[in-house]
Amino acid sequence: MNPRTDSRPGAEDSSPLRPIDFAILLVLSEGEHYGYGIVKAVAENDSGGVRLAPGNLYQVLDRLIARGWIEESRRREAGEGGRPRRFYRIKPAGVHVARAEGLRLKAMVPRLKRLGLYS
Repeated sequence: MNPRTDSRPGAEDSSPLRPIDFAILLVLSEGEHYGYGIVKAVAENDSGGVRLAPGNLYQVLDRLIARGWIEESRRREAGEGGRPRRFYRIKPAGVHVARAEGLRLKAMVPRLKRLGLYS
C-alpha cells in the first residue's frame, strides 16, 4: 500500500520519513523502550548517522504519538533517582509506515548499484 493514498489513520504524509522518525520506529519495532533507552538504541544502531539529543527526544515522541504511529505504554519502572520511566511502543500504523519506508529505500538499491554508489 502507498502510505500517501492509504486511508488508515497515521498513514498520510508519511513517506519519505524523517530519518529520526524512521530510526525510532525501527527501535520500537524491536519492543517497548523508555525515553533514554530509545536515545541509546538509536545511537547503538547507528541508523545512518542519525543522532538524537535527549533534549529533543520528547518533542519527536510527541510528534510520532500525534501521528498515531506510537503510544505510551502502561509499563513503568523506577529509573535513576526513583523517578518512573515512561515506556513507548509502536502502533500498527507505525509498523505500516516503517515498512513502507523500508520498501521505498529498498527500491532505491538497484539504481544506487547502477551508479556505483552501493556495492
